Amino acid sequence: MRELIARQLYKPSLVLLMLSLMQLMVTLDFNMAQVTLVALVKSARYMRRKLRCKWRGFLRVACS
Repeated sequence: MRELIARQLYKPSLVLLMLSLMQLMVTLDFNMAQVTLVALVKSARYMRRKLRCKWRGFLRVACS
């Protein structure tokens, strides 16, 4: 069980996500309402960019 936890915890994608969240929480003084709002806005921007890129790919236009 310990090895399973160690393998899951030390994945770079998970560690970077946790570090990003901690940096955001420290920047906003652990105000969870602000942290939630900023996280939602960032994820909405990411999804918008991803969908726009997918649509441009559908239209055969270069995605930047």
